[in-house]
Amino acid sequence: MKVQIITHGTLLDDGKVVSGNSVRAHLLAQGLVDAGISVVHCHPRSLSGLATSRCPAITVRTYADRQDLARVLDQESPDVVLVGYWELLEDLPAQLDVPIVLDVVAPRVLEVLYQDPNAVARDIARMKTLYPRADRFLVGNERQRVFLVPWLLLAGFDLREHVPIDVIPISLDATSARQRTEADLGRPVRFVTGGVTWPWRRAEAFFDRLVDRLTQFPSGSAELLLLTGTYVYGGPAQAEVPCSPGSIVKRSDLLPYRDLKALLRSSADVGLEVAETNIEREMSQSFRMAEFLEAGLPVIISARTELGRHVADYDAGWVVERPSDLDAIVAEVMRDPAVWAGKSRGACRLAADRLDYRVTTRPLVDFVRNPTRAPRLPREPWLDPGAGTGWRATVHAFFRRSVERMAHGKWR
Repeated sequence: MKVQIITHGTLLDDGKVVSGNSVRAHLLAQGLVDAGISVVHCHPRSLSGLATSRCPAITVRTYADRQDLARVLDQESPDVVLVGYWELLEDLPAQLDVPIVLDVVAPRVLEVLYQDPNAVARDIARMKTLYPRADRFLVGNERQRVFLVPWLLLAGFDLREHVPIDVIPISLDATSARQRTEADLGRPVRFVTGGVTWPWRRAEAFFDRLVDRLTQFPSGSAELLLLTGTYVYGGPAQAEVPCSPGSIVKRSDLLPYRDLKALLRSSADVGLEVAETNIEREMSQSFRMAEFLEAGLPVIISARTELGRHVADYDAGWVVERPSDLDAIVAEVMRDPAVWAGKSRGACRLAADRLDYRVTTRPLVDFVRNPTRAPRLPREPWLDPGAGTGWRATVHAFFRRSVERMAHGKWR
């Protein structure tokens, strides 16, 4: 069997800074390949990137436009197409008689809400047009699954017998996790965080509080490492993270993927993924968290994330509601290496039990081996966009607006 993954990210090259889309596609592909399924990694040619894969079961293809993608699909003849970014559904041929899986691991419409509120209505309209093209959907956690359900209803899916959504978290390779001992706690104790400073991810108050706490300890005993930079495929320059200056705060550009992994395994002690609470953060999954846990690092994470609940359950770190919660955590890390080592054990268990790609990709493998078309609701004339003009169009517009208002919670 063959799956063609079409995503806005090149095949993962661990010698370069990589995007989340590339990491996501890489681990989905690994799960498929391990199950004996061949993979074609396909991305827009404008992204450049690796032309060949080190894995014989993975082929790399690129495409220039919609017509070119149709040619590639015809040549590869996949059994299933997996689209790794929802907008790329527009690039697919109009008549494609292959089951389509859509990965919506990040609810993009919630990101747009903070990035460009004026574009939300446009994206909603596009999503309702494009989602009906897919037969299966992947999300990153249970909250995202619940969030997706009304969108599928609006897109015309019949959810009475089965909801075509699989939860596949942002994953990792748990065989790389390194359990720490008390002797591994470094000096200085290095807290590390990083990534692109998106407008929906506001962490300055937490960083300032952490730095303030760390300054209470002798010079050279602790530091915060910030790995920041611009999105790999372009975008506006990143704002400077306004946390307190001084020798405690170290800054670095984003690192090539293999260098990031090496740093986390060899010279980091605590992973930090915190931000002010908002609707996007409550739904989010974090690539940083996966990298921290894969390295066996205890983590500090916002309590209102779904992964925060798992961190608490596995004692894999600490969960925080507000910046002041960091005070006791910092004191514990600095003064009790045994607690820190115990939480590293929890991090390794969490990585193996819930986030290892060999576990998380099983639903995708099952679907590829037995792909089915998702049932659709019958289309009534008054709900049909092709109802024409006059009274039919008026009734259709009324019902469409009514369903949309209910889906967005405007009627209670």
